[in-house]
Amino acid sequence: MSKKKFSLVDIELSQTTQSVVNLVANVLSFAVSLVISFFISPFIVKHLGVEANGFVTLSANFVSYANILKAALNSVGSRYIMMSYHKGEFEKANKYYSSLFYGDLFLGIVFSVISALCVWKLENLINIPNNLVKDVKIMFGIIFLNFIFNTITTIFSSAPYIKNKIYLQSIRDIQSSLVRAILLLVLFSFFAPNVYYTGLASLIPSMIVIMYNIYYKKKLVPELKVSRKNFSIATIKELVSQGIWNSVSQLGMLLCTGLDLLIANLYISETDMGILSVAKSMPNVISGLTSSLGSVFYAQMVLYYAKDDIEGLTKIVKRSSMIIGAIVTIPVAFLISYGTEFYSLWQPTLDAKQLQLLSILTALTFVFYAGGTNISNLFTITLHIKQNASAIILTGFASVVVTLLLLKYTNLGIIAIAGVSPVLTIIRTVFFNVTQAAKYIGKKKTEFAPVILRSVLGTVILSGLGYLLKHVLPSDSWVMLIISAVLFGIISLGLNMIIFMNKDSRKEFIAMVKTQLHISK
Repeated sequence: MSKKKFSLVDIELSQTTQSVVNLVANVLSFAVSLVISFFISPFIVKHLGVEANGFVTLSANFVSYANILKAALNSVGSRYIMMSYHKGEFEKANKYYSSLFYGDLFLGIVFSVISALCVWKLENLINIPNNLVKDVKIMFGIIFLNFIFNTITTIFSSAPYIKNKIYLQSIRDIQSSLVRAILLLVLFSFFAPNVYYTGLASLIPSMIVIMYNIYYKKKLVPELKVSRKNFSIATIKELVSQGIWNSVSQLGMLLCTGLDLLIANLYISETDMGILSVAKSMPNVISGLTSSLGSVFYAQMVLYYAKDDIEGLTKIVKRSSMIIGAIVTIPVAFLISYGTEFYSLWQPTLDAKQLQLLSILTALTFVFYAGGTNISNLFTITLHIKQNASAIILTGFASVVVTLLLLKYTNLGIIAIAGVSPVLTIIRTVFFNVTQAAKYIGKKKTEFAPVILRSVLGTVILSGLGYLLKHVLPSDSWVMLIISAVLFGIISLGLNMIIFMNKDSRKEFIAMVKTQLHISK
């Protein structure tokens, strides 16, 4: 008798172990992506100019603009499928599944037309140096093509979430990132440097990810199938009626942070756009880490809510906030205390102090809300999306108006672009997100207030630690900076276990670490 082939998909883990594996896999996936970004950005700046690096980020921002329309259909789709699936309502789950597939197919066709027109007239939409017009248009075309493929196959990526096996997605992302790294290394080593290599090196790994998604779907949720007979316009309307408010939220986020490079390009210069793009790189990495860590606990939150277990939901939100906050405040504090030293080594051709100032302004939100990702997710889980979207869109419009006024009547320049949105976002998260999210699950408005207090306290204490270490250990070389970073990280994690966790939480966290060490043996 032949032995059954081993597969990661077939592993069954306890909920605690699954959380640990999901968390570790997400952090590893994040680390791989960080290493790639760490090397590629200064290379582009050195060989192609800071403007070229700005266009790489701007192309990704254009995709985020299109994601606003995509979110109207897809943002609550996984939630509906997951809740129906775990209630055993497979016919209903398949109706959502099939409707989403055909809806995304239609969106892919629409985006293809819009993308073609955008690339054709790109030099009329944004300011591009004459020597970069052709290459930038090719890069945008590849990035748009990648987005269209991902849009059409979005539904196949839901299987790991439905089964709460997020680690599968993280492992897939690690493999994809490694392929991307190899492609970038080959392209930039054996061919003349070109800005569109970044787009090409993302397209091929995306095809690999799509194939993995289809495989995971077949192995994890074979009950879900795409069928024309299950397609329903009424289901599409139901999803859009809820998802439209997530689109409004994304539009608000776009107004807050997604237009900054475009505003810099149109109102200041391509060079300032490139400088802001570099300055945002580390805050964007921290944002990606925060979102990645938050996704680890999202499936558990949906399951608790589906079972009407509000106490369990509250507990997982608090636990995840403590864990995420304890991790995220470390890079935030390191950026505040060691930013100048880091940028002087990483981007030696640029002004390190200017980059640090812009980075700190961009990262201000995390000082107050480092662990609050899953608090915000409660709006989607409880279907109070409209209220959250309204607050975000108001913040977004205010951000654009204030920024443009400051650009016109002051000499702040890119400082205004970098600083206005985080300040307004802090006001919204402190006085709306934290209080209203608690209210919508039947808790008192101050239920999650400790998340804010711990975040601020942790960042202040760790930043002070960083400044103290700088006077003890010089950080004028990569070796010394890395030694300082490791020492800072170890001490900071120990301090954060005191700041963010109570006695029971510390015991639980240590148990999770021991579980992971046992798995790794």
